[in-house]
Amino acid sequence: LHQGTAIYSKCVYTSKTNAITIYDALKIAKPGKVIVTLGINAVYSYNSDSFYDNYARLIRKIKEATPNSIIIIGSVLPVTEGWAQSNGVSDCNNRVAYINENLSRLAAEEKCHFLFTYEDFADKNGFLLEKYSGDGIHLSSKGYEALFNYILTHTVDSSGAFTRVGAVRPPVTQ
Repeated sequence: LHQGTAIYSKCVYTSKTNAITIYDALKIAKPGKVIVTLGINAVYSYNSDSFYDNYARLIRKIKEATPNSIIIIGSVLPVTEGWAQSNGVSDCNNRVAYINENLSRLAAEEKCHFLFTYEDFADKNGFLLEKYSGDGIHLSSKGYEALFNYILTHTVDSSGAFTRVGAVRPPVTQ
């Protein structure tokens, strides 16, 4: 989530030997939609205020690079109960819930959409469903497949219209 690595690292390959930054790739591609999802690792790299500030800078840079794109901010997913217990962080998902509240607010402030993936990936106690993770914190291939399918069925089309009402919170207009 560090601004220098999240958007300015040369990690988009235009050929086997030529790489450009995400920022430059967005400027060139001008995609209809940009979906930003950052994982749990970023939540623990910063305090909540720093996380929000860095995320806000990232969203603004994306908007600068591709001003006509629809930007969708995805919620942070929880960790499994077993991972939280074995790592002594029983409050982990409370922090994730707080971060997601802030991301929803950021989406409203920046006139972006907010994709609340959390609800379909959490069990009744708010922990990541075990079937979607191999290590308790990261998604497994089955988890990524479910996330991809969720995005396909819970997003907005290039005109900004919902493909499934209620799954994506629209930008707040004032």
